[in-house]
Amino acid sequence: MVWAIIILCAVIGDDGQAASTSPQPKAPLTGLDGKPSTYNEIIDSLNEMFGQSIKQTEIVPTCSIEEIARCAEDWYSKLNKPQMKFRSVEESFAFSRSDGSIEYRNPPKRSDRTFEFSELDQKFKCIMKKVNRGKLVTDITTFDGLSTKQFSDDQAMGDLIGIGTRHRDRFPAGYAEGHQMLSKVGVTEYGDDRSKESYSYLPKCLRSSLFKVQPFLVEVDGVQCIVISTGATTIWIDDNKESFAVRRWLQFARVSDQQPLAISCFKVFQQHQTVNSGVRFPYYTRIACFETNPKESRGFGKIYLDRTCMLDSVTFGEVADADFSFNFPLGTFIDDRVENKSYMIPLR
Repeated sequence: MVWAIIILCAVIGDDGQAASTSPQPKAPLTGLDGKPSTYNEIIDSLNEMFGQSIKQTEIVPTCSIEEIARCAEDWYSKLNKPQMKFRSVEESFAFSRSDGSIEYRNPPKRSDRTFEFSELDQKFKCIMKKVNRGKLVTDITTFDGLSTKQFSDDQAMGDLIGIGTRHRDRFPAGYAEGHQMLSKVGVTEYGDDRSKESYSYLPKCLRSSLFKVQPFLVEVDGVQCIVISTGATTIWIDDNKESFAVRRWLQFARVSDQQPLAISCFKVFQQHQTVNSGVRFPYYTRIACFETNPKESRGFGKIYLDRTCMLDSVTFGEVADADFSFNFPLGTFIDDRVENKSYMIPLR
């Protein structure tokens, strides 16, 4: 699977071709199932597949990109200290074989899990529940600033891992998985200074000068949205100077200049609600990732990962240090990588 995104300085017009003032793609667009398609044909297919109500208007946008970027910056600034509960349902259509090739399966492998997650200044706690072989299993990972504790009640096993035991002293064990929780519900880079330098951080992305505002608003699920695009990336955002909300996000990519530009990722955000920090947050997110490598002939243009997340609750700014403490239950067998020893916590 190819994750590298090539952002083109081209605005795709109504006929599905790049505007004459911008560089032309060297190959036609590739849509769903690897079929050559126009931009509008791809949009129509996605609208049908994802069930969104889309209506073109002749209304001129009221917001500029700079106003949207400022609104997005304010939105991101209020995502600190998240605490959320959600259900994630994933369907995985592809897997890697021992020889490095990609194999596709039908029906897909399905994963249905619930998460409780909180984060504060790199401290985090994640409780994941899933059904394994007919049994409900709970996995807990916490980092309190000094060490990571990992516990699974499946076999009453626990790990105690100090900073530096893994990841070359950069991050505590489990931090990457924990830090990606917000990405599961559709939030791209956020938080530290390094992530704000990434083009996945939307305010920076919007100020890149690559994005152009499309001339008319599009109604998405009954809400008037401004449409901004580089040609390879198109984002539908509420035409609202006071409240920020992304409704959908379409990404194209290609392996090289000699390969066709193909659909890479499509994100849908619905059921926005105002949360305690004052931001509107999507309670329903669906993210589909498509194979962009034409050498994977069985999967080119097909979905290899389809994830739906349904939020139960989310708050920001209300996490306390005490939320990250965790004591292993009695009878847990501990692999202690801080003191390099193993032991069991006695039942009495």
